[in-house]
Amino acid sequence: MSEENSGIQVEPIDGYNALKLICKHNIDDHDLHGASQQILAALDRTTAPLHLVVDLTSQPELPVGATTYEILTGPIKNPLLGKFLVFGSSPSAHLVADFVEFRGTVEALWFDTEAEAMAYLDQIGGKRDTD
Repeated sequence: MSEENSGIQVEPIDGYNALKLICKHNIDDHDLHGASQQILAALDRTTAPLHLVVDLTSQPELPVGATTYEILTGPIKNPLLGKFLVFGSSPSAHLVADFVEFRGTVEALWFDTEAEAMAYLDQIGGKRDTD
């Protein structure tokens, strides 16, 4: 689903109505737009909330303006966008999350580890229906 050389890899999480976004150090506007388009395509295919598990363990620096723009003009407009479950750290990601949450349209939750984020995803019923 994602481009190997992209600064953001987007992958489905088996068994869940969720995508994993793996953010690397070298994120640019092109990477952000590509990830946004992949999220939008997944949202078009779902009928349940689609959660995003965001891996910031490489401590990427995100272009704050471009990241905020891509979120606010793309996926956030879809009512099926679920929660952002973020693990790792990035000061620029915190700025983006604070601004987007201020708009009252999405919730970003921060975890120390991927295991904690996945446990929360289980808790909120993020597993895909198998019926």
